[in-house]
Amino acid sequence: MPKQRPPSDPYRLLGTFIASERRRAGLTQRDVAAALGQRPSWVRRVERGSSKLRVDVVELLFLADTVGFDPDKALRRLRRPQRSRPRRPKRAPAP
Repeated sequence: MPKQRPPSDPYRLLGTFIASERRRAGLTQRDVAAALGQRPSWVRRVERGSSKLRVDVVELLFLADTVGFDPDKALRRLRRPQRSRPRRPKRAPAP
């Protein structure tokens, strides 16, 4: 059985973002695949964040142009979970 990755996995976060932007654009996985010269299964694996598939920068730019999203926004979304700031300790109650 494949090991489950945490929801904060960057590949899964990127895939979820791409899938939501594709749906917002009214495109199917088949539409995106045809525009990129890929198979629909490739788009499906990207959107799932498959551990056997990595999206390089050029592919991300092509996806962004095809679907119509800002690639910078996608990358900022990936950095968000890693920026969590440590919590400040609670102040001790005044005597």
